[in-house]
Amino acid sequence: MTSRSVILFGVATFVYETVLIWVFTDPGNGWNATNMTIGTKADSEVLILTPNSMSTLSLHSTAPLINNISDLRGMTPVDFLNFLRESETTDECIFRAPIKNWILKKDLPGLLSLIDSQEPCASVALMNSSSWNTQGSTVGQEALFMIEGYRKGEYPPALNSGGYSEADKKELVEWCGSQIDAAK
Repeated sequence: MTSRSVILFGVATFVYETVLIWVFTDPGNGWNATNMTIGTKADSEVLILTPNSMSTLSLHSTAPLINNISDLRGMTPVDFLNFLRESETTDECIFRAPIKNWILKKDLPGLLSLIDSQEPCASVALMNSSSWNTQGSTVGQEALFMIEGYRKGEYPPALNSGGYSEADKKELVEWCGSQIDAAK
């Protein structure tokens, strides 16, 4: 390779990288298009292009990816339910892995008060789920999922939220009531 070829290759690489950086980070592109952020998936080096930063719970993007407890930015479980309520119901909030002991006993009365809500909201899933719910959920179903998360010591407690039968709901409500009574 001649020195001229090396220089041309260097200039072409610089221009290509500059264009990529501008496309993915320019806040003033004038087209009101959502900027792209590059992230990685799990332990691999696979790049994922997403409309917004995954650590920001934004109502104007696809469903967020929760990497760890810090992504919830001090939200209580009821605050998170309010976030799900304000999200597009076809979105699904994706957790990379369950978060240990985020839901506390003191959160149970607030969650229990919401279990009969039929208000639509986004659903929750773990990233390794083979099926994601794009039909949405209800605040009541998500509150039950959080109560189950408290019982198991991690949230989300299963691959996907929702789908509680009346018998499952009754059993979970009775268990939750006993936990609240024991705390008094």
